Amino acid sequence: MFPDPTGWPPKYNTDAPLSKWKKNCAYDTVEQCFADKQDAVHNIFQAGERNSDPEMTMNFYLAAEAYDSAIECVASDDPRLKGK
Repeated sequence: MFPDPTGWPPKYNTDAPLSKWKKNCAYDTVEQCFADKQDAVHNIFQAGERNSDPEMTMNFYLAAEAYDSAIECVASDDPRLKGK
């Protein structure tokens, strides 16, 4: 799950209630979720490495760090999903 991003490189409001976050995928295990998260971060870094513009490369690196910090693997029965 992740909060809505804004801007580029993206910024995520991780203070938003979990009930307002977007569901990305469903997994059978938390290990699968973490592996998919790491693959996504790696792919964003690789996109930055392929870019010839140093500023855009840095933006991709910042985007990967932001994504890695914002994404949470959450159980479907987590009480925070219900909101307040």
